[in-house]
Amino acid sequence: MLVWDDLRFFLAIARSGSQSAAARALGADQTTVGRRLTALEAHLGARLFTRSARGLLPTAAAEAIREAAERAERAMLAVERASSGLDTRARGTVRLATTDALARGFVLAAMADLRESHPEVKVVLTTAPETVDLVKGEADVALRTVRPVDSDLVVRKVGVVHHGLYAAPSYLARRSRPREAKGLTGHDVLEMAAGFDSAQRRFLTGVSTQGSRVVFEANNVVSLVRATELGMGLAVLPTFLVDEASSSALVRLWPDRDDAQDLWLAVHADVRNAARIRAVMESLAARVSPRRGGITEDRKKVVRKPPRR
Repeated sequence: MLVWDDLRFFLAIARSGSQSAAARALGADQTTVGRRLTALEAHLGARLFTRSARGLLPTAAAEAIREAAERAERAMLAVERASSGLDTRARGTVRLATTDALARGFVLAAMADLRESHPEVKVVLTTAPETVDLVKGEADVALRTVRPVDSDLVVRKVGVVHHGLYAAPSYLARRSRPREAKGLTGHDVLEMAAGFDSAQRRFLTGVSTQGSRVVFEANNVVSLVRATELGMGLAVLPTFLVDEASSSALVRLWPDRDDAQDLWLAVHADVRNAARIRAVMESLAARVSPRRGGITEDRKKVVRKPPRR
């Protein structure tokens, strides 16, 4: 008999191109992945992957069943969400995805609040710059500065994140204070690595960067803040993250210039009414207030998915 779990392992291999990557994605060991694949191939009587220098390549048989397997995946996820949405008591696990900066800035404080108000809710927090897919069940709730667009999601704008240009006193003591009219000429610049969303590029629109030098890149904002504190150069940072660090003595330059990004809370429509999901979302929203440095409140109504036609 065909087992759904075998299809789940098959899809993970097809998407990642290797058994080891599939194992990491599923939180399983590589031996289990290989055993599940062997079982599925035996049941179907067909080989599903061939080895190559680029990894595992799907055979014609794999291509033939993949679309049906993905339909089965969507159906199973819908069943899980529907049963999850029946919860009336705030208890159980909620998988929350956000970024390092938002986690450090106020998400962890919100989770401490949640422990007090709803002790039976366990949160599994994932921080990464990459956006998770809520529709595929990679997380239950996501907090991001990029608005999700999938029509199956319920999206709420909870605030606006502001950014400023900062430098450490030690850096300014060694170098002249940059004047906005002259841009960053002659200055060392710290920025997010290529491929990551950068408020810096938006913030510096219209500002001359000719003659400046990028001396450090990071794939997360928390490291960028620390590098700035150490006097390595100038950086555009979320103001809430600088204000959150009470020991930080960073100096904000050009205070009238800002890059504002909307802050979005997203959840799949099928689980939005689950008590544990509501508890997490309410705790997060409550932590976003005008008193928090660099985050302004936004209490607009939930943006619901359009009706299916």
